[in-house]
Amino acid sequence: MAADQDAAVEAFRKFCTEEDQWKTSKEANGVKVSTRTVEGSSLNIARGVVSVKATPDQCFDYIMDTDARCVWDKMIKEARIVRKTDDGHIIVYMASISKFMVASRDFIIDLFVKRFDDGSIVILGKTPEKEEVPPVDGTVRGKAINSGYMFIPNGDGSTTVTYIMQLEMGGWLPNSVVNMAMVDEPLCLRNYRDKVEAKYKQ
Repeated sequence: MAADQDAAVEAFRKFCTEEDQWKTSKEANGVKVSTRTVEGSSLNIARGVVSVKATPDQCFDYIMDTDARCVWDKMIKEARIVRKTDDGHIIVYMASISKFMVASRDFIIDLFVKRFDDGSIVILGKTPEKEEVPPVDGTVRGKAINSGYMFIPNGDGSTTVTYIMQLEMGGWLPNSVVNMAMVDEPLCLRNYRDKVEAKYKQ
C-alpha cells in the first residue's frame, strides 16, 4: 500500500473511534447507530456498530461477497467488483433501489484494505477521480467521501464490526431526507450479522 493510502487508512481508523465526536441516534437488535458531522457540511455521517460471532477474516470475506450484499442490505439492488488490483485494492460498483419516488443512486468506490498485527482489518472506501463505470440512465451518480468498515477481534472469537457512511447523494434531495436515510441504513448490520453467523456457525 502506498504511503499516502496507508496514512489515509490510519486517519480513517482514528476518525471511526473518536467517541467524543459521535452521538448515539438509534439502538435496535444489537446494532448501535451514531452520527457526527464535519465542518462545512450539515449532512450526517453515520456509524453502525455490531458484535458478530465470527472472526475478522470471516466478517471481511462476507462484506466482500458482492452477491451476498444484495441479500443482507435491502437498499442495494446491484453490487459487483469492477476491478481488483490485489487483495488490498479493489474497485466496486453499487446501486441502490429506488424508493418513495427517489431515484436510484449508484457509486463507484475505491476500496483500500489494511490488516493490522492485532488481527483487525480496516477498509477505506472513496470514489476515485476517474470513474470506471459510465453513468446509467435513470440513476443518479453519488460519491463516497469517507466510508468503509473496521473488523476488530474481541478476544473471544467474536468481532466488533463498524460500518461508516459519508456520502454525497448527487442530484437534489432535502438534507432532512438524506440524514434520515443515513441513520436508518446501518441497521442493515442486523441482517449482515445473522447471515455471517449462520454461514460460519461455531
